[in-house]
Amino acid sequence: DLINGGGYPAHDSIGNLNDGLYGNENSWIGETAGSFAGIALSASSTIDRIAFGRDNNGAFADRSGGAYVLQYTTDAAPGAATPDSSWITIGNIWLDGDGLASADRHEYSFDPVTATGVRLLVGGVGVASGRAIDELEIYGAVPEPAGAGLLALGAALLLRRRRA
Repeated sequence: DLINGGGYPAHDSIGNLNDGLYGNENSWIGETAGSFAGIALSASSTIDRIAFGRDNNGAFADRSGGAYVLQYTTDAAPGAATPDSSWITIGNIWLDGDGLASADRHEYSFDPVTATGVRLLVGGVGVASGRAIDELEIYGAVPEPAGAGLLALGAALLLRRRRA
């Protein structure tokens, strides 16, 4: 399930971040300061990597550079209303905004953590400067979703287990 905080309406579709489809038309864009996108896992899981990109098709290089903060939580049912104090920072990610190289899919490894949810905070806001993500992938011992139901958080997304 997607955890969404402040996505741009035209790019805030329920399945855009983890649907296996790449490109601008399948992206999520942060709209407000403190925007974030994340995934609530169906069970407590050990994770050790994420991957994301602006446009894995290589057509758009905008809205990718800048600061991102990767966080996880152990709250039983994480969602958009989960307090900031319940999120633990794994690390900061900086993309230089150097055109297509920063827009490409990037994979980040970290020491394994046990989490019930993961979120990626984005720095910019709106279409002109907001961060855009066309896929957010989580790796480790991540279970398949328990069901097809999605959280009613303004936007949600179905987590599918994938291999790099």
